[in-house]
Amino acid sequence: MVEKISAENAYISYMMDKLPDNTKKGKEYTIQRGDSLWNLAKKELNKSKPATNAEISKYMLLIAKLNGMETIEEMNNIKAEEVIYLPDTDEISARTLINSKDAPKTAAEQSFQEVMNIVLNDKSIIVKEVFPPLKNKMYHVFTTKADSSRDFSTASPVMSFSIKRDGKVDNIAFDDVNADRNRYGYDYNLTRDGKIATHDYKNEPRGSISSEDFQKLEGKLKDLAAHCMTYSF
Repeated sequence: MVEKISAENAYISYMMDKLPDNTKKGKEYTIQRGDSLWNLAKKELNKSKPATNAEISKYMLLIAKLNGMETIEEMNNIKAEEVIYLPDTDEISARTLINSKDAPKTAAEQSFQEVMNIVLNDKSIIVKEVFPPLKNKMYHVFTTKADSSRDFSTASPVMSFSIKRDGKVDNIAFDDVNADRNRYGYDYNLTRDGKIATHDYKNEPRGSISSEDFQKLEGKLKDLAAHCMTYSF
């Protein structure tokens, strides 16, 4: 349980680091009984049109950052009559702020975009199913990239994934595009909720992708799996 909380707080810290540091304090708000930061963020953003869950999450974290709340425990323990500050923005400015395209991408997010581009657009990729089959069907995606140091093969793995019995894509792992492709193992894991973490026992947060990108990737991987090769290990 301690490790799970630690991982959540590490991810919150990472996401807060991507939000602006110079947001000014706006109006004061007195917490009412039953309030939560999520509902408060949703209310502030929904004045003219419904906000997405991603927008609400970012704005909630912006409110928390503005008020010095650094952990999920602090965010969940706001109390009635407590006074906090809301960002000094109107609704339109708030949406622009949290959806800024200028926010820097991590190496993991950049790698995902490049690997996703390969999966979606590279006509030379090869997809192979692991045989004998495991509990969930598992696949590897390769590019046919020549490599003089690997005489035994010109195939370079960039991603693996599994398809569960309910048809959902899961257990996605992918390479850092700038890393040595000759070494064993992948660099990152991608969960169904869009979170990227290191592909090791530490499972450290390294970024996130949008739900739209995940749905696009999942659809393509399902299509590739339906027309793939099989190999033994």
